[in-house]
Amino acid sequence: MNNFFVKIILGVVFALPSFCSVELSSADANISLLSKINQEDLIIGAGHFLADGVSINAASKERISWYKNGAVVRVSIPHKEVFFEKKFTITNLSPSIDEKSIVVRAPEPLVVTGYKLEKSDNGCFLCLTVKEVGTVQDNDLWQLQYATKDVSWSTNHLVELSSDKGSITLTTTIRIDNQSGINFSNAQIQFFDCDIPQDESNKNLDTPASTYIEPSVVYRHHIEGDVGPGKVIVWSTAKRIVVSSSNGLFVGGPYLKKMNETAYPKIENWITFPNTIDVGLGKALPSGRVSVYHNREGFSSLIGFSTMHQVKGGGDVTIRMPSFVQGSPSRTPEAEAEYSPLDAQLIQENYRVLAPTVSEAEYRLVLKNSNSTSVSLKVTIDSSQSTTYSVARSSINYEKDKKGDVFWLFEIPPRGSRELRYRLTLRTLNAAN
Repeated sequence: MNNFFVKIILGVVFALPSFCSVELSSADANISLLSKINQEDLIIGAGHFLADGVSINAASKERISWYKNGAVVRVSIPHKEVFFEKKFTITNLSPSIDEKSIVVRAPEPLVVTGYKLEKSDNGCFLCLTVKEVGTVQDNDLWQLQYATKDVSWSTNHLVELSSDKGSITLTTTIRIDNQSGINFSNAQIQFFDCDIPQDESNKNLDTPASTYIEPSVVYRHHIEGDVGPGKVIVWSTAKRIVVSSSNGLFVGGPYLKKMNETAYPKIENWITFPNTIDVGLGKALPSGRVSVYHNREGFSSLIGFSTMHQVKGGGDVTIRMPSFVQGSPSRTPEAEAEYSPLDAQLIQENYRVLAPTVSEAEYRLVLKNSNSTSVSLKVTIDSSQSTTYSVARSSINYEKDKKGDVFWLFEIPPRGSRELRYRLTLRTLNAAN
């Protein structure tokens, strides 16, 4: 266990994307994104996906289940590296090893009867008490499993909108951070898109993690190069992906309470595109942060940050467009009007109590479009945790979604406005509220 070096079997080499950044401050937003990545940290050629059942590397002696907040390491060690000077010791363990997670098995016919974890300036090591009931060959293998919290991985999806915002370039990078203080050699990695399960270390050493963990998506990789702190893998990249845009407004939730005032609920803008082979994608996309930029005349300006849930190959990706980050030079009144052309004003005009847990409220929703083109909008009343509702009256016909929530569809003309009036009967689930 000396060098963390994982072999590539399928060599698919990607071209360096036209923009690639892990971190960008708003002050740097108008600088070409190409200059924003440390290219020594970029591992090209690791962006391939091995399906279940594919043998990654039969010679691999380390198996690492790498989670978002740590890792579980399973390692095979020759007996000659454990038995030295008549002592049984396993060295080069992570200083942050979780002692309760340790599972160790000796080659037959040896039997482990106890162990003690020791720490020194040179790292951690495991002192073993072994019952010797026969002879063992030098190359017979010991099995060790343990968990450590000092390794993690994260995802950044870099989305660059085209000038007309009708298409995007998407580059997904995975950043691996190994602060464990140790390296591994000839390792097999599985990235799990979840945190370490509490019972992970109690599973059988012979059972692959993917058979008893259900994180929705498991990513199998071979990485060429030393994987130390801050290493970045280009997972996938695709250009000119056509996107559809939609706008949504939620007027339920906290707005189902007695207000007697005017609220300004935020209108959300979403983009959707397919995760399919024909657009240059098609692999499972891990969850993570989304950095959104807008390309104008060859320069990419930072808009802000959002999040993406994991999406399997063949599914649709939906991303909520972020608000402008504070201090961004791209944040001007004109730009904000372009990205968020709609304003909403929700006014509670009447409220009365009908019974201890039943009330009635009347609302007026005013929608204004500052754009020079018409804008479509879906307005939804989502339920709150403490209140249910029914529509007693509405000035415009409504529909219901699969969850039973009421919604309206609007087409707001250029520089125009629309108004909706509705009355709700509200039922409080907890009388104390």
